[in-house]
Amino acid sequence: MMKSNRKCWLCGILLGVVGITGLYAIQENVEATTPILTAAGEESAASCALKGIRGCPAPQNRDLLGLDDLGPRVKGGYGIYETMHKQKITRPAAQIDYPYLAGAYLGESILEMEPEEDEFYFAELDNLIEIWQEKGKKIIVGFPINPGGPITFLPDWLLEKIDYIEVVKQGVITKHAILWDPIFLQEYEEFVSKIAERYDGNEGIEFIIIGTGVYMTTAVNFRRALIDPEICQKYEEFGYSDQLWYETILRIVEINKRYFKKTPLALGLNHFYIGLSPEEVCLPNKNPEYNYLRLAREVADQGVYVFIHHLSGDERWLANEEELEMLSEVSKRTKVVLGLDNPTTIKHECGSYRFGEPEKIIDYAFGGVDGIPEIDTSYISFYEQDLDAAEDGKIGEHFVCDEWIEKFKNAFEKAYARWEHRIYLPFVLKNSSP
Repeated sequence: MMKSNRKCWLCGILLGVVGITGLYAIQENVEATTPILTAAGEESAASCALKGIRGCPAPQNRDLLGLDDLGPRVKGGYGIYETMHKQKITRPAAQIDYPYLAGAYLGESILEMEPEEDEFYFAELDNLIEIWQEKGKKIIVGFPINPGGPITFLPDWLLEKIDYIEVVKQGVITKHAILWDPIFLQEYEEFVSKIAERYDGNEGIEFIIIGTGVYMTTAVNFRRALIDPEICQKYEEFGYSDQLWYETILRIVEINKRYFKKTPLALGLNHFYIGLSPEEVCLPNKNPEYNYLRLAREVADQGVYVFIHHLSGDERWLANEEELEMLSEVSKRTKVVLGLDNPTTIKHECGSYRFGEPEKIIDYAFGGVDGIPEIDTSYISFYEQDLDAAEDGKIGEHFVCDEWIEKFKNAFEKAYARWEHRIYLPFVLKNSSP
């Protein structure tokens, strides 16, 4: 009787392992019954483990994970994305065949989407989705409200109705909506409802980034060189406080969740500040209870992805321990999206990198090195110039740096190996001993 019970107990454990295996495969949209073959045609360790065979070898290199023939096989849920700005118009498919690229990340402002009241212009975004979807790749799209540079994202018809401030940036007057203005929130909800009506559930969109502060982050505004020195006073006149900003962002998240029922949402996060830097702010009423770290945890609990786009592979990423701890924590219950703030490659300077070498950036994105906690990052974006450099070693027409090609190739293979391990490693470990 004791032996029989033991067998049943072991059967239960085995059934549990099989169930977990199936769950992971379903979560990542992976066909559990499809063998993964190496270039030599031998079944990989991951495929072996998925079949429940004992004694499967643990993956030792990228070939066992099928990365030599990467191709456009990305099915969603993770990947390297290209940050596109001007290129979305001038070269919308420049790196579309680059095998490590899962898709493109871009912004479509309210001005671009609804230039006249109730007259929407969908053609540009529809075209971009179609171009990338034809290659089996996807678009990450955001709808920014307020800019980070010398440009205005709001149409005149909307500015005539809402509260806004004018800020001089690099000699250009830009206009920034006061997001807690009730009239703005009403008009914004109408805008979101129309966008969701067309794009919610679109298979060519991986997820939507919610626009809030400076270029789709929770930073309120900047006061750098060549930027209006009176910017803080202007916000104070409209009653700014960190609590008000925090609550306004949650309201904007709630509006987006109300209309986007199928397509996932992400929130871009940064310090709440109006100043030279997070440490040198120019408003006296900073409230430590209302900050972007707390906000990240709150929206993660709602299933919203957390997006940070000041990733680097140097000491700047190491400096904010509280942010790294937050990312490690929320990555256990929602997806984490990381991107660079600018290109890391420097034009005409082969071997020089603004934010660290590509492989170091990937290492820091996942953590577990140099004191960074483990972060289960799902998406990483690099700028269009970096993808130019990665694909053919060229930024522009004449200068060529072969180092870029190899550096990015190694970095991206490491990232995909990490993502594939995340899917298969639990099964490999459970089946690694005879």
